[in-house]
Amino acid sequence: MSHHDCSENSCHTHGGGYHHHHGQCHSHGPAEKEEKCDMPEKMLALADEAWREAVKCKMKAEIEASCGEQLTQLAKMVVEANKAKWGAKIAQKAKCHEFEENLYKFFSGGGCNK
Repeated sequence: MSHHDCSENSCHTHGGGYHHHHGQCHSHGPAEKEEKCDMPEKMLALADEAWREAVKCKMKAEIEASCGEQLTQLAKMVVEANKAKWGAKIAQKAKCHEFEENLYKFFSGGGCNK
């Protein structure tokens, strides 16, 4: 039986391969090879994510400070292009729907077999 030091909340499996006893996780049965207490790795990954987010926030602030007005102009230009793209997509979808309706009317009216 293997033992893992971990918190009470970090030692749970879907099939019941671990139980918590006196501050340690104990594995048993076939789940012993499949499951492990990975809370330390999860916490380190969370710290890595927080680090990336903090650096990203600082980068955004620096970009805004050095390119604020140009960035605003770029954002407006991209938003307008995006609105035009979606407007065209919606118009195309409406044309396609109209065509489908006309086909349905044609074939439900007998088509060439009138």
